Amino acid sequence: MTEPTTTATEDELREEGLHRAYTAIAQIYLSMHRVDVARGTYETIKATDAIRRFEADRSGNFAVNSESIVRGLAEEESYQNAMEFLDLSTIADRMAGSDHISTQFTGKVAGNCKLHFIKEDTDAAGKPLHVIFAVEVADADKLSQVFDVLARNFQNVFWIDLVGGMAKVLKLDGYITKGLDRNDHQYFPYPTVLNNYIDDRVHPDEREALCDAIGIEGLREAFLEQGKSELVGNYRILVDGEVHNFQYNYFKMDDEGFVVCGFQNIDAIIEETLAKERELIEARDEADRANNAKTEFLLRMSHDIRTPLNGIVGMLDIADRFPDDPARQADCREKIRESSKVLLELINEVLDMNKLESGEIVLEHVPFDLTDVARDVYYALAKQAEERDISIVQVDCAVPHARLVGSPTHLKSVIMNIMSNAVKYNKDHGKISITCTETEAADGMVELVFICSDTGIGMSREFQEHIFDPFAQEQASPRTRYPGTGLGMSITKSIVDKMGGTIEFSSAQGEGTTFTVRVPLEIDKSACAASAVDEASEQASIDKMTLLLVEDNDLNLEIAQFLLEEEGAKVEVARDGQEAVDVFTANEPGHFDAILMDIMMPVMDGYDAARAIRALAREDAASVPIIAMTANAFAEDKLRAREAGMDEHVAKPLDIDLLVQTIDRLAGRK
Repeated sequence: MTEPTTTATEDELREEGLHRAYTAIAQIYLSMHRVDVARGTYETIKATDAIRRFEADRSGNFAVNSESIVRGLAEEESYQNAMEFLDLSTIADRMAGSDHISTQFTGKVAGNCKLHFIKEDTDAAGKPLHVIFAVEVADADKLSQVFDVLARNFQNVFWIDLVGGMAKVLKLDGYITKGLDRNDHQYFPYPTVLNNYIDDRVHPDEREALCDAIGIEGLREAFLEQGKSELVGNYRILVDGEVHNFQYNYFKMDDEGFVVCGFQNIDAIIEETLAKERELIEARDEADRANNAKTEFLLRMSHDIRTPLNGIVGMLDIADRFPDDPARQADCREKIRESSKVLLELINEVLDMNKLESGEIVLEHVPFDLTDVARDVYYALAKQAEERDISIVQVDCAVPHARLVGSPTHLKSVIMNIMSNAVKYNKDHGKISITCTETEAADGMVELVFICSDTGIGMSREFQEHIFDPFAQEQASPRTRYPGTGLGMSITKSIVDKMGGTIEFSSAQGEGTTFTVRVPLEIDKSACAASAVDEASEQASIDKMTLLLVEDNDLNLEIAQFLLEEEGAKVEVARDGQEAVDVFTANEPGHFDAILMDIMMPVMDGYDAARAIRALAREDAASVPIIAMTANAFAEDKLRAREAGMDEHVAKPLDIDLLVQTIDRLAGRK
């Protein structure tokens, strides 16, 4: 690069330059924003305090942000025209054949204002991909504000006379290249100092390109010949062997050859951009993994749901072909029952996981007997274990406080999930060892410690890291002999965390797995009052009881009425909540031994019906047992039932033995 030959003395250039520079610099942009035309988004490059107070944010939706700026600046009569100028949908046509378009409007405070769109890059068809949106104020009284803006946004700031080739320091904060000193008002030959800076600091790979871009000839071509209003670019410098990123910004001040330029270190900006890109990539990858897992889950679920459904439909077809064969009929019914249980388990797991992920799971706080929980789990798994000759051994189950207060539904779910896996993934003729103990009681609380060890197939080290991930299965093939949703352990971990407990495990592939669960529970201080429950349940009967069955579904009504009448009860029916209240009111006090109430019904639901019955002014309104008998089977549904005045909750599909025990217990208490 060669220095131009000047035709005037340095003093003359200084005087002329100052006059034109002060006039030109008054028109510096108040704010600049880089706009993605296709996406309609923006990032603020710089903004003065005057503009920043009107900005919606530093980045985001361009239409929202630009409207906020214009509404803050423009007089009412200028607002609509300014907004039409900001319409990105027409910008391609308006900028056809031009790198720059602008419009002027009357400002509320700053007088005449201009809005600019400056083309940054284009697609193959010449349509703008990115543009610079800039706000400009034309009043000379903004001069001091302009200097403040430049000083805040750039480390080094200069104005340049492109005609004479001289430049003036407006701010110098950082590296001082040869030919400059700390004098903020010094003049210098721009080409010479720029060459010194490029040779001394700029990365060797970028020296030639930077010289072409911002050398005096390159600037003259860009601003004086091509009519550009702005020139922005990035480059790298070397400081003690370390690479740093810088950005230059050149702005045209007038048509007489004056520009203002600023240089700033953008390491932090680039690092922030890269960090955001990494975050986006990680978020995308995480979303992809989640979507892939859910896709695989749906494929498995399609198989796992259709399998029991196929069993149910197939057994019905077989039963129809052998109407006079009682043994074949009984076999079909048993297989239908088993397939129905499998299907119900799948549905419950999916619903439980959805509740846990949405944070809607609600723990109970009710008295329960730990012995009942253990017995229910054992009975549920005993047949499956017996079929494969797997022995379930209680090594140590000495629990001083069996009567506790907590969430028995969720505790049972935790133990059931762990033990069912111990059966499923065990070897034929294997063994399951159970230990259930408690730590020393303190402040009315105990820590229950449940340990389950099996002699099964164990887990690989790789899978152990993902055992609690939703949909995770080490044996995930649709043809695996270990079918399931992959949700059981994720549900178990979430429940244990919700209960304030911990779950740990150890496993060796080919040898087996041991799970240890610790959960805090409250001691039931009223345990003595319930000492006869087990004995009573063994003799449960509803023979000769009169029951009010409230159910709107014909099939459910038929099933429940048949099962109850088979147990010896007299059943009267109502098909919605309001009819239930009317039937109860129409009969004498004490006529009904219990009310079995569905929840989701027309006219009046079960909750409102229960409240209405409890509110009646008759002697049995407060004492008649009301049992929620519903497909709403979560713990929070049980709590809602109790809050509505119901005594108990029995989930559908109906377990007639459990229902009989519940009615007998509550009706006897009445």
